[in-house]
Amino acid sequence: MIQVRAGVLAADLGEEIVLLHPDDGAYFSLNETGTQLWRLLCAGPVAENTLIGAVADQLAAGWMVERRTAESDARALLAELAECGLVTGAEP
Repeated sequence: MIQVRAGVLAADLGEEIVLLHPDDGAYFSLNETGTQLWRLLCAGPVAENTLIGAVADQLAAGWMVERRTAESDARALLAELAECGLVTGAEP
């Protein structure tokens, strides 16, 4: 199950979210795609495939992007969030 790492602070600015890493104080800014993914994560732990599917569905419905591309982008973002230590349960 994937979830937001304890201690990560987030500021929702509407079309973007800014994150603060609890250990080193690094800031991260998420675009609209990242914002959708982060909002789903904030609801609680979720299975990776469920999360990726929900984000891909939202992107495909709201943007002119193929679902396969949306899935790939969401997976890449999730891996980056894991690598940066902002989420747990995902493979970096």
